[in-house]
Amino acid sequence: MPLPAPFHPPKYLAAASRMDFSTLAIIGAALFVYVRWAAHIGAFAFSNDAWAHLNYIRFVAFNLRLPRPDAGWVMYHPPLYYLLTGMLYRLVHQSADPIPFIRGFSLICFTAFLLYGTATLRLFVKDRPLYLLTAGMLAAWPAGIMLAARIDSDVLLYALAAASFYYLVRWHRERKPETLTACLLITGIGIITRSNIFVLLPPIAFIIGFHLRRSTVSPQYFMRWRFALALIFLVVAFGVNLGRPAYMRLVEHKPLDLIVSNKDHLLSESWLLLSNEMHDFTRLDAEKYFRTPFYLPGEDQSGRRNFWVVLFKSSLFGEFPFKQRHLAFWLTVALTGFIACVALPPIFYSDARVETALPCLALATSAVAGLMYNRWHIPAPCSADFRYIYFAVIPLIALFGYHLQWAKESRQRWFVTAGWIIGAAMILLSLAVYMGQL
Repeated sequence: MPLPAPFHPPKYLAAASRMDFSTLAIIGAALFVYVRWAAHIGAFAFSNDAWAHLNYIRFVAFNLRLPRPDAGWVMYHPPLYYLLTGMLYRLVHQSADPIPFIRGFSLICFTAFLLYGTATLRLFVKDRPLYLLTAGMLAAWPAGIMLAARIDSDVLLYALAAASFYYLVRWHRERKPETLTACLLITGIGIITRSNIFVLLPPIAFIIGFHLRRSTVSPQYFMRWRFALALIFLVVAFGVNLGRPAYMRLVEHKPLDLIVSNKDHLLSESWLLLSNEMHDFTRLDAEKYFRTPFYLPGEDQSGRRNFWVVLFKSSLFGEFPFKQRHLAFWLTVALTGFIACVALPPIFYSDARVETALPCLALATSAVAGLMYNRWHIPAPCSADFRYIYFAVIPLIALFGYHLQWAKESRQRWFVTAGWIIGAAMILLSLAVYMGQL
């Protein structure tokens, strides 16, 4: 008996990997940059907790079990990434240094992120030159160069979130049961990888609710065995994600936070602790945003107290300074233009265009709202770091390209020209800043 459609991986992978030569060339060039960065920058540089993730990996490799969630800085994270890299570590550690292999695994995950990301861009940006511009922006997004080969479970999450979002967009357009099933199953895998993927759940629920309300699908549509299995898998995934911290709370009566179990350790660092002032969430501190291009966790003058300053700056440079300070400043200026191009055009859209862009708008909103809650829940500057929602760069760039395409169709030449300048500037300045660090 043949397997049902949701369990045919080649069918799904083929849908996301039909790339032309130009796309493959962009991804290949990006991988060259990532490998060069990784080769010159050590595994523990430009990362504050790679050592903690490596300790988790080593524990799994040598003990063949999961650690207690309170046994280390990141030991509370869901297990999938650490099981995979732990087995890889165990296989190679006696004959070779495992760290390059683990970083190679990260590069594979990030390549999958680019494949699904560019596949999503193709769904929104039909104009070929604009598509190539947006694909280049995705491949050369500044923080991505730093994150691509990092030892961190985030990188596996990026690939899974990109795949889940791709199938959500497909389902929004086609309403085929197998694409929604793929979205739900991949989201479940993401839940046992990292809790950051929780921000994908509201957009999925919103898009499903939107179609129920519009009667484009009926409640009976969901009365299928494939959705029942996907729901069961999601419940099990939540159990895996929350199981160890919940056990310690219920059985050992340890007051661990279920989502961020090192919360108390973070807040015990007095130099990191911030107050939750409403104005830090409701407005951008422009003076500190433009004063320096870098956000530093211990320096108030870098804008570390303002949620939006940290969010925007960390999307470019994480929480680290770079040598090319003047170029980095102009990159922050280009990012300001990018944000304006993403935020303004939907005001002028028809209902049909808004409906097409709905998954992107929903995920971008959910990701920022989730990060805002994280910063409020754990009032430390690192809680607003863009790397936690890095996968949201896909809907943001998709919106950017979609808006430029609308402007081109509407003969808004000034907007198209500005968009090309901003996009090209972000690509070139990103490469100049990061390669200038080597």
